[in-house]
Amino acid sequence: MNLYYIDRIMRLGWILNDIMVSVIHGSRPDDEIVVKATQQRLRAHLEDVVRETKELRLPMSEIAAARLLENLHISTNQEVLAAGEELKNRVVDEAQSIQFLHVRSEKLIHFERNHPFGPKVAEKFPGAEYDISEASNCFALGRHTATVMHCMRVLEVGLEALRVAVKAKKTHRGWGMDLKEITDAWNAKITAKPAPKNLGWRRTFFPQAFAEFRNFEFAWRNNAMHKHYNYGESESEKVFNHVRDFMQLIATRLRERRKR
Repeated sequence: MNLYYIDRIMRLGWILNDIMVSVIHGSRPDDEIVVKATQQRLRAHLEDVVRETKELRLPMSEIAAARLLENLHISTNQEVLAAGEELKNRVVDEAQSIQFLHVRSEKLIHFERNHPFGPKVAEKFPGAEYDISEASNCFALGRHTATVMHCMRVLEVGLEALRVAVKAKKTHRGWGMDLKEITDAWNAKITAKPAPKNLGWRRTFFPQAFAEFRNFEFAWRNNAMHKHYNYGESESEKVFNHVRDFMQLIATRLRERRKR
């Protein structure tokens, strides 16, 4: 998917119109070469058209604009008018082959946003950044079930960080079994004899994180990943915000283990 702004489309239309006006009012008669002053104005416009059609991925229009630009110094007024009209029609024809998606102004904050969960999460969990960005983009585009599914994939990175932190085994049998291994490993640690020292923040942090993951699993993940359940805007926004807040919380204490 390519990102376009409506003002660029409008500007291209304005440039094409000004090309025609420049020739019509620039010189006479039709069979004479375009005068130098008009050529300079047209050259600047055509260079803009070539650049814009390239950015907008309108290849045939780009070729037509480049050809007109190349031959401008030897073209008559009539030839430039005909070529300009052909270029305008080509742009219209190619533009009609493109579908544009409208992102509402209040959703633009979520679209193509840098680090939607914040720079700390991006730094600590780089492996989740793709799904975080896609969750944000999907929310902006109204793909709310996809938003939830990407959020669940983000949580898998957080779950793996928890597993590594408590030195639990990975089961490869899903969240339920992984969570059981993680909580069992933590419980074994805190009930060991002699009692562990210097647990500090860990004493409340890990149990809270385990409880949050249980809530995520039963409230959203099972429905999103294993059942034909569709989410609406309000629910996907709730999931997005909850997962963001949770990842920001664990980013204060944990980080993703780097792959070697």
